[in-house]
Amino acid sequence: RVDFNVPLSKTDSTKITDDTRIREALPTINFLTNAGAKVILASHCGRPKGEVNEKMRMAPMATRLSELIKKPVQTVGECIGADVEASVAKLSAGD
Repeated sequence: RVDFNVPLSKTDSTKITDDTRIREALPTINFLTNAGAKVILASHCGRPKGEVNEKMRMAPMATRLSELIKKPVQTVGECIGADVEASVAKLSAGD
């Protein structure tokens, strides 16, 4: 689990205003991918009142992480289920 609950712009919820938490996770992520691990990161941005809020999706964090590690980063909308299992099955060593 990673804490990618980073601050987003009040005027544009797709813009991260401080990526420190993402950058702090890079040594561990890079160590694992370089060792050939299939890396699965779990985090959340919030779910007020138990409802999905499209402005609180993890897409901006995945985009920023992808820029930092220079590899594609995939997101899934849930943490369990068939879609998650299918996404994990597609991973290769070092992904």
